[in-house]
Amino acid sequence: MPKDLAFWEDPAQVERFAGLEPDELLLELVTGYRGARPPMALDLGCAGGRNTEALVRAGCRTWALDLSVAMTRATRDRLARLDAFRSQSVPVVQGRFHRLPFADACFDLVVAIGIYVQADSDAELLAGLAETRRVLGPNGLVLVSMWSTQTLPPDAERVAGQRFVYGSKPGETRCRLSRDELIDLMTQAGMPPDRPVFERRPIRDGKPHVANVGVFAKR
Repeated sequence: MPKDLAFWEDPAQVERFAGLEPDELLLELVTGYRGARPPMALDLGCAGGRNTEALVRAGCRTWALDLSVAMTRATRDRLARLDAFRSQSVPVVQGRFHRLPFADACFDLVVAIGIYVQADSDAELLAGLAETRRVLGPNGLVLVSMWSTQTLPPDAERVAGQRFVYGSKPGETRCRLSRDELIDLMTQAGMPPDRPVFERRPIRDGKPHVANVGVFAKR
């Protein structure tokens, strides 16, 4: 079983994620989108469908992907309650972020909120970034939210042979990036920042966490 999959299949977690509101920056992004046609959008790591719903409501032609069977089911259930859903087909598929089952250059927008942190290794992270760029069309945008290295516990150390994967407890790993590392990796992957990358400090488990958030563009 891939890392943390049991967490995402847990009914309590499914219910929690299914009840979340859409990401505010995503709402701003799709509201301000300018193009000749409604954007083709992918919610990468859709969880309970909060951002998939926002994309559909904004008129995007939408796809959603998640590894968890329970989360994809919750996303379909959430969409089924929308009047907007009845007017378009919204494929919700099971898959991995570093092996996307989509054609080259087929999306105008990819939503990658909290997904790259699921990488088990540097190689998987880099493969995920390459896959995101592959499925983006010319000048396509990707919205990224990535937990910062500032969220690591004090005893966390880099896993041997890895730059971006850390461990503290045996068998427990976390992929984390500093703001500069996120900018550098996205730029090296051919998706430099489209606007300034900033820190967001959401409350999680009663404590403030730090996420690096930015919109990047395929070049």
